[in-house]
Amino acid sequence: MYIDLSLFEKLKIVFKYLFSSFMSIELSLIVLVIFLFLFFNIKRNKKIVNIVAPIIILLFLAFMAMGFHNYSVGAFQRFIEMIIDYYYFPSMALYFIMMFITTILLIYFMYSDKYSIKFKILNYVFCFLLFSLFVGLSSYVISNKIKLSFDYAIYKNSIILSFVQISNLLFWIWIVVLAFIKLYSYFRKKFD
Repeated sequence: MYIDLSLFEKLKIVFKYLFSSFMSIELSLIVLVIFLFLFFNIKRNKKIVNIVAPIIILLFLAFMAMGFHNYSVGAFQRFIEMIIDYYYFPSMALYFIMMFITTILLIYFMYSDKYSIKFKILNYVFCFLLFSLFVGLSSYVISNKIKLSFDYAIYKNSIILSFVQISNLLFWIWIVVLAFIKLYSYFRKKFD
C-alpha cells in the first residue's frame, strides 16, 4: 500500500514527531548547537573549532550508530553488497554516467588553475585510461554489431563485461585516490 501525502502533510508529520519525545528534542538541540557553532565560527575562523567540530560530529554519528547497532551493521553490509553487485553485475547506463562524470572532471581539471601540474597529470592519466577502455569497448560493440539496449547483453559477452568491470575498478580507484589527495592537502593546509 502506497501512501500519497502532500508536502505540507509530510512536513506536519516530521515536525510532529521531531518534537514528540525528550530524546528527539535532545538530539535536535545537539544538531542545532553544532550547526550554530559552525555558523558563528565562519567569521572568527578558529582552528580549534575546525578540529573539534568534525570530532563532535563523528562522535555523534558513532553514538547514533551504536544506538541502532543492528540497523547500522545491516546498512553497512548492504552498502558493501551494492558495491560488489555493481562490480560483478555492472549496468551500461551507470557505465555511461561514469564516463560522463569522467568527461566533466577532465574538463574541470583542464581549466582549473588551482591544481598543481602533478595533480593534473595524474588525473589526465586516469582519464586517458578510462577513455581508452571506453573507445575499445565502443569499437568492439560497433564492429560486432552488438545491441546494448538491454543490460543482459553485457553478461552474454565476456569481452564487454571485462571492459566495463576494468573501467569501473579504475574509476573507483581514481575517485579514492582523489579523495585521499584532497583530504591530505586539506589537513596539510589547515594544520601546517
